[in-house]
Parts: sequence; C-alpha cells; structure tokens
Amino acid sequence: MKKIIGLVLLVLLGVGLLTGIGACTNGFTSFDMREPNPDNLIKVEDYVETLTEKRDDDIEITVSEMGEIKVVGENETDSDIEIIVTEITLDEGEYTLSSSAKGVDDDTYYLCIKTGEGETLQVIYADSDDDSTFEVEADDTTYTVAIVICAGEEIEATFKPVLVEGDEVGKFYVIG
Repeated sequence: MKKIIGLVLLVLLGVGLLTGIGACTNGFTSFDMREPNPDNLIKVEDYVETLTEKRDDDIEITVSEMGEIKVVGENETDSDIEIIVTEITLDEGEYTLSSSAKGVDDDTYYLCIKTGEGETLQVIYADSDDDSTFEVEADDTTYTVAIVICAGEEIEATFKPVLVEGDEVGKFYVIG
C-alpha cells in the first residue's frame, strides 16, 4: 500500500512539475535558448512604423520583441484589408516565404509578398497549396510583405514571417 501511495505522489509531482514548466515556457515554446533565425531576411527592426498603430477598422495588431505579429479582429467590409509589414529589396535568386500562422488560406487571411503593378503584378502566397518558392529575375527588386484579411473574415492568428534564400521553408526561431 505504501508503494502505491508513493507511486501516486511521484506521478502527481511529475505532472505538477511538467505543468509548471509548460506554463512558464508558453507551452514549452518560450525557452531562452530560442533566437530569431539569422537567415530570415524579414527583420523586426524593418517592420513599417505604422504596423501597430490604432486602426479605424477595429483590427488589432501587436508585435512581439522577436517579430511575431498577432492579428485579431474582423474585416467587416466588402474588400480585402491589406496590412503592410515591410518592404524588402532582393537580389536575383530563389526565395521561399512562410508565415507559420494557423488557418491561412487565400480565401480567409494570409501572408504574401508582391512586386509590380497591373499586368506585371507578381504575388506569392505563403503557406498556400501553391509553392511559396519564387524566383527573383533582377537584382534590386523591391517587394512588399503584407498580411491580407479577406472581406467578411474573422482573424485571430499569429504570423511569424520568414523569407529565406533557396527552396526550403525557413524556421522563425533557431536554437542558439
């Protein structure tokens, strides 16, 4: 009987310890060893200054120190809402864009990168069924990174935008 009580206490202590660690580390994701991926070409210090300003459309945006972008609200209009994150100039080569956001879809909300206008407009959707890898054909091409909330859609998502060279999806955090 003493062994059973001891075992139960040991299990409860272990569960309590794991619960405490999970709560302190935001679900085992906020360890001090994490750092932003140095290969990510989208840097938090390059985000547009207006990103977190109060908006007229009741969409609330917060940005963490590391660059995670939390977007909450509802697009109550008949048009898509575009939230500019940053502009970036890329050299010729292959790049891959990702958002790490849950629920992205080009019918609800998504992260994209675009360049050009009119007939020359090129839009790449992150995390879509289409490939998020694209080719830049000329040096010094300027792209706009944006979050788009489609008309009539609600959003509660955290974007971790990553743009890396090559055809592999990059991670937002790396272990330092």
